[in-house]
Amino acid sequence: MGQVFPGKMEVKVPCYGVKTTDYLIKLLCTQERGRFSWMRTSAKTFHVDMINKHAVVGGYDHVNNKGILNIGRVMHQGILKIGNVAAYDPDTVRLYFPHKDEEKSSKIYEVLIYDKTPLFLPTIE
Repeated sequence: MGQVFPGKMEVKVPCYGVKTTDYLIKLLCTQERGRFSWMRTSAKTFHVDMINKHAVVGGYDHVNNKGILNIGRVMHQGILKIGNVAAYDPDTVRLYFPHKDEEKSSKIYEVLIYDKTPLFLPTIE
């Protein structure tokens, strides 16, 4: 996961270091924006915090087939950074993000959540 900036034709992503790509870029779009929110969590509490929640899947760590990556964000040196949350390792569920061509990580961050509850509940008469 990485950030898209106006006028830039490439994205920097955390992937065992920082990689730059200009292809296979997918944008997260929705017509149901109200179903998404950011939830504060940490490496220590991520799995407990996600009980009955739906963290948005943003990819998969294909190196050694490790597991699912969720979408996260953190404020780093005054800049909002988007990155991936490596949720497959219960001991170190960190957010990884690129910063000045280096891969950084954070133990405290926000994760993107999707609310699956029905928007309109049927009325029974």
